Amino acid sequence: MVAFNGNPSTIESESSPVQNPILLKYTPISDTLEIVVNVSNYHHNKGGFWLPIKVGPFSKIQTGYSLNYVTGMATSSMLFFSFCFFFLLYLFKKKYLKALYFSIILLT
Repeated sequence: MVAFNGNPSTIESESSPVQNPILLKYTPISDTLEIVVNVSNYHHNKGGFWLPIKVGPFSKIQTGYSLNYVTGMATSSMLFFSFCFFFLLYLFKKKYLKALYFSIILLT
């Protein structure tokens, strides 16, 4: 066993869900790679894998993972600063209720 997440089981009370992506650097010992995946789904309505398993050069996969992380953080930061701007606009001009509503939407 090289990696695992949670505890899949045939009994619901014994299984425990975990949704953490694993980035794994593995050097195969032979020319054949066997991937065995045990999945149980008692805790979510979609079930199974949400994202595909990626096999390839570690640096390329790591770069893609990092790019997705940075993009998500940048988007979250922009939404938060937009929330701050429109909420401050509402605080200074109480008659701009649209700014308050928009800031609440941005925060959610």
